[in-house]
Amino acid sequence: MAYFPMFIDLKEKKCFIVGGGLVAYRKAKTLTLYGANLIVIAPSFIEELKEMETRGEAILIKKEISIKDKEDFLLTIKKEEIALVIGATNQKEVNEAIGQWCQEEKIPVNVVDNQELCTFLFPAVVTKDKVSIGITTSGTSPSASAYLRERIEEIVDEEFLTFVEEMGTYRTWLKAHVESEEERRACLRKKVEEWKQGRK
Repeated sequence: MAYFPMFIDLKEKKCFIVGGGLVAYRKAKTLTLYGANLIVIAPSFIEELKEMETRGEAILIKKEISIKDKEDFLLTIKKEEIALVIGATNQKEVNEAIGQWCQEEKIPVNVVDNQELCTFLFPAVVTKDKVSIGITTSGTSPSASAYLRERIEEIVDEEFLTFVEEMGTYRTWLKAHVESEEERRACLRKKVEEWKQGRK
């Protein structure tokens, strides 16, 4: 069964990533697009993550996470303030422990090497201006998701982004001048069809 796509506001929300390698960096880089307050926990960090901290995009906490350290881990992440956790270490047992702890505490968690322990999936994303599109094959084929992302990026070009802004302005105007919701919808559909014809 496919996963339900749900868009949430992460602006200034605390998001924790456990792991200091390339996978953790890729997750962190994506989350910065959405204004998250990133805290990355690991015993060591690749240069790309250190550069993110230098730019003020993330806080790095140098710390070893043990599978025996549940209470210490929960204290570190301050569970009452947290939006989500990503387990992205190179130690399978640590990732599994993080997944189990977060599930027990009702904290949204993504474990990069164990979908069964995930309460949400981390999609391939296309983010341009106000357009945000998430793509997943429900964990079946990340490479297929990447292919879809590339194709969608071709469609979401500057012309499309300009059209989105125009539609927003037009929709506001319709709300102020056209009382019937059905009529407003018809006007919006007509506008989209006219744009599609002009784009061919």
